[in-house]
Amino acid sequence: MEETEGRPFVGKSGKLLRKVIEKLNIQNSCYITNIVPCRSCALDTDASGQPFFTKVKGVRVPKYKDQPPTIPQIQACLPRLYEEIYIVDPLVIISLGATAASTLLNRPITILRESGSVEHIEIPGVLQRPVLTEKKGVWLRAAKDGTVHLPTERSVVRYLLVPTLHPAFVVRAGGADYSESSPLRKFFEHMRLAAMSFIKLSEYYGLTPNDDMDQTAKVEDIWHEDEED
Repeated sequence: MEETEGRPFVGKSGKLLRKVIEKLNIQNSCYITNIVPCRSCALDTDASGQPFFTKVKGVRVPKYKDQPPTIPQIQACLPRLYEEIYIVDPLVIISLGATAASTLLNRPITILRESGSVEHIEIPGVLQRPVLTEKKGVWLRAAKDGTVHLPTERSVVRYLLVPTLHPAFVVRAGGADYSESSPLRKFFEHMRLAAMSFIKLSEYYGLTPNDDMDQTAKVEDIWHEDEED
């Protein structure tokens, strides 16, 4: 469906994500993207390895199923993702699911244990900064041949990251379960935490958010559509 509509997070998981954003009244301050912009999928086959087929406008074509992005796909798309983050320059980043969180944190994570934590990540910037020697604290390096070198390294920009559950996982885990330990409640509270952090950082930097966050919103207000898309 994302390919058809040309935007990330559609279908049931997208509806849940956008409903939470709307209930918190932060929709005008949000920017949604994917780690890998292209669809990550594999040929759908039976137990013997034979592909399933479907009809598209009367034409019989192989059927594909979605799968998490592979490491080569993520690595190929990282420069675009970093550039996108740098251009948008968000105050707070919310990573949805383990793949997004581990990619941005650059380490494996257990999303059920680490979701809702507050982390800091570094994104490559566009400027170069001098690399000083440890002992002398100087920038210029004189080589034996008489040449002078000015080594530099790419600057980095730090961002606040709040990992949370993927909305597709929340939907599969029961959707409208409002109990204290339910994935839906955890997902909602993590989104609220990120929104509160955004408000505080906006105040700290003297910025005016595009939204007036609804701090009275409750997870019980979330309506989840259970019908098949």
